Amino acid sequence: MKWRGRTGGGNFGQRSMFFLVKWMDIRFCYLLLRLIVPFFMLGSYKNCLAIYRYFRKRHNYSIWKSWRKTYKNHYLFGQLLFDRFAVFAGKGGKFDVEIEGNEFFIMAVESLKPVLIAGSHVGNFEIAGYLLSQSRKSINAIVFGGEAEVIQNLRSKKLDTNNVNMIPVKMDLSHIFEINIALGKGEIVSMPWGRFF
Repeated sequence: MKWRGRTGGGNFGQRSMFFLVKWMDIRFCYLLLRLIVPFFMLGSYKNCLAIYRYFRKRHNYSIWKSWRKTYKNHYLFGQLLFDRFAVFAGKGGKFDVEIEGNEFFIMAVESLKPVLIAGSHVGNFEIAGYLLSQSRKSINAIVFGGEAEVIQNLRSKKLDTNNVNMIPVKMDLSHIFEINIALGKGEIVSMPWGRFF
C-alpha cells in the first residue's frame, strides 16, 4: 500500500478529533484511544501486518510480543496525533515541551542572514511551531500540499499567530519561488528532510 502523505480520517474524522480534544481532557482521549486502536488495526490490516512482521522477523519476538508491540506502535502514534490536535485546539499549556538547542534558534532569529533548518521527523517539530512565539523573523515551514483542507486551515490559523508561514509543496513547483523569496528576505525556511523526495 502506498502512503499518500495525508492524515487519515477525512474532514469529518479530523473535525471530530479536534472537537474531542478541545472539550475533553487529553487523558480521556488517551483512554478512548485504547479502544479505538484495535479497530484501526483491523481496518488497516496490511499496514498493521507489515509492522507486525518487522517485530516478528527483525527482532525475533514471539507472536504475542510482536502483536503487543504492533498495538503499542499504533497507540503511541495515536497519542502523537491527539497531542498535535490538542495544541491546535489551544491546549499547548498542558504539555511540557523540551526544545534542545534553542540557543541556535535564537541566533537564527537575531541574524540578518537567511537560515535553512533541515529537520528530521524525530519528536514533533510541528508542535514546536505552534508553541514558538517571536516577531523578529518570519519562519517559513515547507509542508505537504495535499493535506486535507481542514488540517491546512487549522495549521494556518495557529501558525500565523507565531509568525510562521506555510509553504505547501505543489506539483507546479511554485513553492521553489516562495522559498527563494523567503531566503532573499533573510527569513527562516524549515523543512523536514526525512521526506524531501
